[in-house]
Amino acid sequence: VGPASQETTEPAETESYEKNLNQETHKTPGGFGLAYVEEYGFNPYACVCITNRPVFSLVYESLFVLNSSFQPEPVLCQQFAVSESGMTCRVTLCEGVSFSDGTPLTAADAGASPGAARGSAYYGSRFSKVAEFTAIDELTLEISLYKPYENLSVLLDVPIVKAGTEADSRPLGTGPYFFSEEGKELCLRRNRSWWQDNRAPVEYDTILLTAAKDPTAVRDSFEFGATSLVCADLNAPNAVGYRCDYELWDCPTTTMQYLGFNLYDGIFYQRELPAAVPHINYQERLL
Repeated sequence: VGPASQETTEPAETESYEKNLNQETHKTPGGFGLAYVEEYGFNPYACVCITNRPVFSLVYESLFVLNSSFQPEPVLCQQFAVSESGMTCRVTLCEGVSFSDGTPLTAADAGASPGAARGSAYYGSRFSKVAEFTAIDELTLEISLYKPYENLSVLLDVPIVKAGTEADSRPLGTGPYFFSEEGKELCLRRNRSWWQDNRAPVEYDTILLTAAKDPTAVRDSFEFGATSLVCADLNAPNAVGYRCDYELWDCPTTTMQYLGFNLYDGIFYQRELPAAVPHINYQERLL
């Protein structure tokens, strides 16, 4: 478990932001902490480190999310309409949504975010079929396509940030937490003005963020108690093992696993062997 939460005294930019910072912190024994690899930072479009990305689910929200059946469910979107030609889509935003600094979410924000994600390090060519994102009014975003794409809503699970902060190291979001610096410590603070009635994913007012230089340092932070949760790709080349007591959860994912074979030398020179490997793996999963 992580260390107990602390108060912050940083200045507020708006009344809502001041309200966020001045709320008394609930002193939960043990607290809750997350680790992050410094090199990759907290820009949701540029960060490709899986260790850092759980933080984004607490700070940012998207127009849609994929449920456990990989079907899109609306979050910041209250209506999604597709034109008869399929070349134009209109997104109507939920009312009453604001960023952690108190400014309201607008269609300009909702259009700037996927625009920044297009071609980024993490989201790549996700919106290659999109010609333009246009704010029609405060709550209506129009998406023009080069050609019809019936699954566009599936692609709209991109974090929405405040327009103008897309390139910042820590953009502003609409989620249940926001970034805060307490002295030299970086943490997440509960957003008291969060627009949703749902409970936050965790029940702590302050979440300490522990900087680490590499996956081994992340493991040490977890084993010594500063970090409460680690999201890890066990198939990554730099994956590390955990030796302390812990609980392990498997999560449904669309991540594909790739097997490569050297067909010109060694045992897999016989072409029948690579063809047999997927069949053997399938039988093991059935058993």
